[in-house]
Amino acid sequence: MSLYEEGFIGGLFYNHDDLMFVSQFLAPGDFTNEFLKQVYIAFIKLSESGVPVDVNTISTFIAPSFPNLNVHTDLLIFESNNKIKLDVIYYARQIADLSKRKTLGLLLEKAARDLASNKPTGEVLEGLTGCLQDVHKSVHVEQGYELYELMQRLMEQKDSEIEGEKIPLRLLTHYPSLDEIIGGFKAGNLVTVAANSGGGKSTFGLNILKNIALNTLTPVMLLSLEMNEDEITSCALASISKTSLNTINSDSDASRDYVLRLANAARISLAEDKVQFKIWCTSDGKFHSAVRVIRDHIREVPKCKIVMIDYPGLMDASLGNKNMHRVQEIQYITRTLKNLAMELDIVILIMAQTNRDNKDEMNTPFKLKDLRDSASIGHDSNTVMFIQPTPNENQVKINVEKNRGGKRGCVTLGFDRERANFYDLRYPNGDD
Repeated sequence: MSLYEEGFIGGLFYNHDDLMFVSQFLAPGDFTNEFLKQVYIAFIKLSESGVPVDVNTISTFIAPSFPNLNVHTDLLIFESNNKIKLDVIYYARQIADLSKRKTLGLLLEKAARDLASNKPTGEVLEGLTGCLQDVHKSVHVEQGYELYELMQRLMEQKDSEIEGEKIPLRLLTHYPSLDEIIGGFKAGNLVTVAANSGGGKSTFGLNILKNIALNTLTPVMLLSLEMNEDEITSCALASISKTSLNTINSDSDASRDYVLRLANAARISLAEDKVQFKIWCTSDGKFHSAVRVIRDHIREVPKCKIVMIDYPGLMDASLGNKNMHRVQEIQYITRTLKNLAMELDIVILIMAQTNRDNKDEMNTPFKLKDLRDSASIGHDSNTVMFIQPTPNENQVKINVEKNRGGKRGCVTLGFDRERANFYDLRYPNGDD
């Protein structure tokens, strides 16, 4: 029995607050001991279902798989032997890394057999390279970098740019007035757009993704807990074609025929231009599921540089822990998203609600303290923008209240609600 696996399970019995984080990189298949593997699966399944996790519930869950063992007694031993809090995350990473090293050894043995059987060397190396990349991505090693290594990486990046491979340092929103203030979004940053309910934050975020996808052909992704696929499709079509939502959602035969032709033209244009705009809608609300979806998508589409989440306030990060306060959940969510953006080198754009009543939001600018749920949203975000209404219903103010490493300010944008479209008042027909 692996000491790491035994220590990990013992630690979970003492405190399984880190289970959600650990489950993002430690798979049941990484365990060598079948009994401990099933205990780990039980922890995850019971937590997801909201059932209290203890010796009794886990024993009931896995006992049918081990009819010849006294499961309850064995679990009591694990629990009683753990008198101090163990570093669950450390043990989990050791288990995952050992599993990947074992996989690496098997891959090299297979490559050697293939070469011995006269399989083409190029084919063997190509297959091995792909497998090694997957293994490398899934190994969690915290070793840092020497400064000269970072200088070397910067040199290689600039050299590739000189040779013609332009790597954008920031993603522009393509609202020139706003980009003059924030300078675009930088990879590795967490960006928050906040407004009162109905303030247009989902539409604004969708417009930003649309602008990036259409103007630069950079792959983008939207995870929505607010709207379903039909609603997003209607908003996107309205914004792209400058057609009213009333027309798109009309029941009249004439409108249906018009929208049919409009949607077909948009479909053909998006396909011909190879626009990659991934949409994932869910009512599940499980935060760890969303994290896995993001990781999987970036692994499949590494050129995707921005992911929008609408919105984290609807997510559940408790894993059934009824003692976790909502503020703690939001703190965990924002910190994890911040780390995820840095790890994957992408921009994560989140929508947030404000606490303020509608009656005074026109007169008093929003501040970070007005963010709902937790102050961690403002603390962990690199950039925070508030959408403020104005007396003119066709205009809103975008107040950049926080911009780490840049300047703050306020800009007025046009907002055509009927066509789900934000536009720069200086360039109403585009940013060029």
